[in-house]
Amino acid sequence: MQPSYARTVWDLATNRAGALKSQPVPRSDLGGGRILVYGPDEELSDGAAQLETNGYFDVYNCPPWDTWIALVQFSDGEKGRTAHLFSWVPPVFESVAQRGIDVNPEASILWLEDWRSPGPSVLVDALRQTQHR
Repeated sequence: MQPSYARTVWDLATNRAGALKSQPVPRSDLGGGRILVYGPDEELSDGAAQLETNGYFDVYNCPPWDTWIALVQFSDGEKGRTAHLFSWVPPVFESVAQRGIDVNPEASILWLEDWRSPGPSVLVDALRQTQHR
């Protein structure tokens, strides 16, 4: 995983929380979009998703920073700790994101409903509930 992801996600979330104090958005409103899961520790940096999506994903398969929701670390007995970045994909970009998922052989990017969590997480449970409303 790129060492700057954790700090960048934290800074983004802190700034976003401050901005939302003046214009709150209902927690359950995804605007019809979907949640994407990206495993930065699992990616191969092959650039296939970047090419297939015309840059929606970067060379590391990371989704655009302004769609990030949270970075969650899980304990995984075999791998130690693994991190997963959750992001929101607006409806207009769902087909583009799907094309990136389709060419991603290591499955480092996938939809939340297709992802098997390596451990329990209150945040992941809340995201799953939000997405199914």
